[in-house]
Amino acid sequence: MPAVWTDGPAAPRVLIAGVGYHHLRDMSFGPLLVERLSAIEWPPGVEIEDLSYGPVGIMHNLDARDPYDRMIFVAGVKRGREAGTMHSYRWNGALPDPEEIQARVAEAVTGVISLDNLLIIATYFGKLPRDVVVIEVEAEDEGWGEGLTPVVEEAIPRVLEEVRRQTAGARTLVAGFGNLLLGDDGFGVRVIQRLSGMDLPGSVKACEIGAGGINLVLTLMEDFSRLIVVDAVRQGRPPGTLCVFTPKENGHHAHGGATADPHFAEPLRAMELARALELLPESVTVVGCEPESCELTLELSSPVAEAVDRAAAKIFEMVSEEGR
Repeated sequence: MPAVWTDGPAAPRVLIAGVGYHHLRDMSFGPLLVERLSAIEWPPGVEIEDLSYGPVGIMHNLDARDPYDRMIFVAGVKRGREAGTMHSYRWNGALPDPEEIQARVAEAVTGVISLDNLLIIATYFGKLPRDVVVIEVEAEDEGWGEGLTPVVEEAIPRVLEEVRRQTAGARTLVAGFGNLLLGDDGFGVRVIQRLSGMDLPGSVKACEIGAGGINLVLTLMEDFSRLIVVDAVRQGRPPGTLCVFTPKENGHHAHGGATADPHFAEPLRAMELARALELLPESVTVVGCEPESCELTLELSSPVAEAVDRAAAKIFEMVSEEGR
C-alpha cells in the first residue's frame, strides 16, 4: 500500500533559526550559532536562517514561503537561571491577554528584536506551525560587545547536540497493518485512511503497511524516532475493545501480560527484523483492537467499525502531544 504523508512533502520542512541582537554579547547567541549551524550538512528539508530582525518583517518573509512542519528557535535569554544553562521546550502556543498582545505588536513595529515577541506575535497571526521547539541559553553578559562569555561559549556543543536531536526527533511513523479483504483484519489500514484526512503534525507519516511486514522495514529506513503500530489484536476481550501497549521482544507486552494471537506475529516479525537491522525506534507503541470476525469480506463488523474513530482520535492525541 502507498504511504501517505500527512502534510504533503516527501520530507518534513524544518527551519532552524537563531534569534537575537548582533553585537550584544551573550544575547547574540542565536545569530552566532547560525554561523556554526550553516557549516553542518543537514538532511533534506532542513533550512538554517538568522531571524534576528523584527517580527513583522519575519512574518512577511514566512508568508512568501511554503509552510514549515517544524521550527526550532535558538536564542540567548535572561530568565534568572545559572549562566550557560540550556533549556529546551516545546512552545505551547499560549497567548497573553489582548492588551499585552497589542503592546507586543507596538514594540515589534518599532523594530524591537525579542524571542518572546516573535513567538507571541507569530502565533497570534497564525504564522507558526503547530510544532515549535525553543532552545534557550541563559546569558551572563547582555551588554554591548563582541563574542560570547566563556561560560556561554561552553554551552555551544550542548546546544548543537540538542538541535540535532530535535531535528532527528521530528518524525513519527504510524503504521497500519492488516488485510482489507479479511473483515476486521483490515482495522489498522482503516485507521490510517481515517488519519490521512486529519490535521496531524507535519512530522507524522501515516503509512498503510497492509499484510506485508517487509513494507514496515523499508519505510523505517527513512529514519523515525517513534513508531505507532495499528492492528487487530485478539486478546479475548469484547469485539471493538481498544488496547494500547508497548510490545516486548519475546512477543509479550506490558498490557496485562497476555500474548498476542498468531495474527499479530506479522508485525512482531517485522519489528524483530527492523531491530536486527538497527532500524527500529526506541519508542514503539501498539494501538490494537479486538476483532469480531476475520472472514472473507470487505466490511468491518459493527463494533470494530465504531472503534476506528476512537483509535484515530487516540492516535491524534498521542502525536499532537508529542508535536506541541
